[in-house]
Amino acid sequence: QATTLSSNAATTDDRYADIGWQLIEGLQRILADKPRGPVLVQLVTADARDDVLLQGLGAVLKTAQLENPLIRGQQIVLQGSDDAATWMERLRHDAAAQDAEVRYRDGVRQVGVIAEDDAPPEQVPWKSGGVYLVTGGTGGLGLTFADAIVRGAAGARVILVGRSPLNLEKTLRLRAWADTGFLVDYRQADC
Repeated sequence: QATTLSSNAATTDDRYADIGWQLIEGLQRILADKPRGPVLVQLVTADARDDVLLQGLGAVLKTAQLENPLIRGQQIVLQGSDDAATWMERLRHDAAAQDAEVRYRDGVRQVGVIAEDDAPPEQVPWKSGGVYLVTGGTGGLGLTFADAIVRGAAGARVILVGRSPLNLEKTLRLRAWADTGFLVDYRQADC
């Protein structure tokens, strides 16, 4: 079932917000129907000048997929002057593929991939003496970021915020940071 997301808002920001909310509401409707198996959601957009906005919509779809394994999302960006029948055939082909990000440029199919770079960064993004707030702070990524910040920026203060109370392992980890002079605080909050 195809649904068109559109907005007549005057600014790009407002159009993006409108379309983002429509996408979220559409995903909520799919889940409210309590599907019994995976549901493919293809977010199809025309190639636009501002790829950042398209990436933001794709992030909404990725988040929905992480939150509910019944959603299988694909973001497909079309560019070119092919006819509707050609585009529909490509979308059917993409439905059978497992690629989460697909772009067509002048009829050539491209897929997004993540490539690891083992080279150390030339410069860390943390400032000495900076203050950093990490939400989801006691999750794996939160603790990894906190560790990178305290080791990469002298005198930096890290405030971790999360929903869960600290367990013994995480309490000991924060205490170990404090014992070596790093400033790391944890605040439990309903985020």
